Amino acid sequence: MNANIAGIVAGLIATAVLSALMLLKGMMGVMPDLDVIALIAGMMVPVATLMLHVIFGAVLGISFAKLTGEATSS
Repeated sequence: MNANIAGIVAGLIATAVLSALMLLKGMMGVMPDLDVIALIAGMMVPVATLMLHVIFGAVLGISFAKLTGEATSS
């Protein structure tokens, strides 16, 4: 598996974990003022919010894979 695919997979897994933690935080009432999903959802359609969240996670995964790939190859 090349670094880009591995980065996308890792980013999507991390995004899923972060999303689950954010939902749990909301259900537990911890830090109710910090609701990133509601903040972004207020600016756009909810489906677009979810897509942006997932795409951003994948892009961060690729970026991390590139950074670590550069560090390990030198």
